[in-house]
Amino acid sequence: MSKHLSIAVIGEINLDVISRLETVSLRELTENLLVHAPVQTRLGGVGGSFALAAVQRFTDVNLLSAVGCDIVGDVITDLLKGTSIRTVVRRDPTIPSRTVMILHDRADGVTSGTRLIVTSAKSPSDNLDPSDLELFHSNLSTCQALFVPGYQLLCEPTRSTCLSAMQFCRQRGCEVAVDLVPHDLYDRLSLSELQQLTNDSTIIISEVQTLNGFTTGHQSGILNLKDALASSSNIRHLLPNRWLLLKFGIGNMDQFLVVSPAGKACSGYTGFRDLSDTTGFGDRVTAKELYLILTSGIEGWAEPKIDLNREHNIP
Repeated sequence: MSKHLSIAVIGEINLDVISRLETVSLRELTENLLVHAPVQTRLGGVGGSFALAAVQRFTDVNLLSAVGCDIVGDVITDLLKGTSIRTVVRRDPTIPSRTVMILHDRADGVTSGTRLIVTSAKSPSDNLDPSDLELFHSNLSTCQALFVPGYQLLCEPTRSTCLSAMQFCRQRGCEVAVDLVPHDLYDRLSLSELQQLTNDSTIIISEVQTLNGFTTGHQSGILNLKDALASSSNIRHLLPNRWLLLKFGIGNMDQFLVVSPAGKACSGYTGFRDLSDTTGFGDRVTAKELYLILTSGIEGWAEPKIDLNREHNIP
């Protein structure tokens, strides 16, 4: 980190409880079963996970979130104290802290196995309101970028809180990044709603599959660079003058396409296919990409550049 950069993050923080069952297939389970396997706990949630990844790239990482007034909330706040993240975390007595149970079953030789995720429907971060934003004002006033997950735009009052933060940062000349999660966001928002909610954004982060859900319709199977370029062309007309940080290929994370507001682009491999443990990988890639945008622009990527304003032939 040769340049002093500050990023602000608004998003949920969870306590993740994770286990992998090396000898059990969830599809074959027909009766009660006790299994002994390693169980891990970690700081999770889109806001928490991205903030942890951003620490590797940014000098200052600021996080606005909320947890419940319970033991899980105590654990989460203790975990945050062990990091360099500057936090404004409200304790909400009305909604319990969110615990997420993640269970991986046995790989079958074709896939890495099935993942079962169990969690509560609501998170304390759904209740972030303007009073929380006032406490976070100094953090927003000094950052060069703001990161907002799509989850925070799905319900009130956190939606209005995030929109106010985005407008404030945009008026300051900051980069405002919106990550289009969950990946079925197109089933929860219409295209016109997406356009309205991202009006103050300068960077869109998304899987190509998600963008297609808003435009041409969800495509099954593994997408290639030609698919990604077609998707970026569609979305550039609908959400113009923005950076696009797109992922596609194996696991919807194996390849990237970066498109600048001027239409200069580059594509390559993320390294996803070479990893045995992909925990937090997407967040690390996004943090790196945001850092490159702020420090070097499109020239920060070593891959050959594509001019999307001209015709190009991709096999």
